[in-house]
Amino acid sequence: MKHKITSPFAFLLSNRSFLALSLAVIMSLSINAEDNLAVFDPMDVFDLEWGSDPRVSPDGSTIVYVRRSNDIMKDRERSNLWQVSSNGDDHRPLYSGLKSARTPRWAPDGKKLAFVSNDSGSQQIHVRWVDNGETALISQLLESPSSLSWSPDGKWLAFTMNVKASSESIAKPRTQPKGASWAKKAITVTTTQYQYDGQGIVEPAYRHVFVIPADGGSARQLTEGNFNHYGSLAWSPDSNRIFFSAYRSEDWELVSDEADIYSVALSTKEIKQITTQPGAERSPVISPNGKLIAFSQEDRRPLAYTPDHLPSWI
Repeated sequence: MKHKITSPFAFLLSNRSFLALSLAVIMSLSINAEDNLAVFDPMDVFDLEWGSDPRVSPDGSTIVYVRRSNDIMKDRERSNLWQVSSNGDDHRPLYSGLKSARTPRWAPDGKKLAFVSNDSGSQQIHVRWVDNGETALISQLLESPSSLSWSPDGKWLAFTMNVKASSESIAKPRTQPKGASWAKKAITVTTTQYQYDGQGIVEPAYRHVFVIPADGGSARQLTEGNFNHYGSLAWSPDSNRIFFSAYRSEDWELVSDEADIYSVALSTKEIKQITTQPGAERSPVISPNGKLIAFSQEDRRPLAYTPDHLPSWI
């Protein structure tokens, strides 16, 4: 025989009892689940490895990527180059050791691989021959290179690099007595963007576009001025011009989400502005016939998040 709960108080009490029982069961299950879960220890971060920046060879047979890990002895990230066949076989290190290597880039003919490594004590550009594994140091740069890119004819490597700017101190220099130990010199800040998270106050510098012969030699600066010129870099099919993103205006430090696509001529250093609309145009890619430019575009709007678009220009 079934019994009905006729009193509202009894009904409420019954529901509360059921709720309490349900919560007890859930908490019991949660405790058991926590007992079965492995606890992540802070030191486990040194056991983690992950891949990034995969690059497919021109013939599609091999993929080279950056394999990253954390060095427990020096408390820093380390990166090596690994390779794997496109079918998943032959997974092995390509360029590894106690130093770091990054930014692998295949030559157009697939016979060489350029990358950046600190094997020589500083971040420099190296070229490795695929057939015999011979590796050559081809640069002697003062700063770390980024956005490495081969020219279509395989003769040049383009990259961006910081160039230090002069900064005059507002404090007059004093004569330090011989053998005296003084505090560090005063830091003079004259720019709006003068510090970054994780780096603190940085020396004034501007990022410019450079080229260097693929078989080694002196790097040549193509862009000038107190502006930052960013990668990724794209080449015209005839290897005569390099495309990049920048905001070459005197108020560039005070404006956010603003950049245009430019090109610079390899022989004359002539700079040509490609896009002019408001917003930020970045990451140019040139079509094989050289008639179209694809790039990402971010509208300039007073919003916390603005999606990117993919227009193209003739």
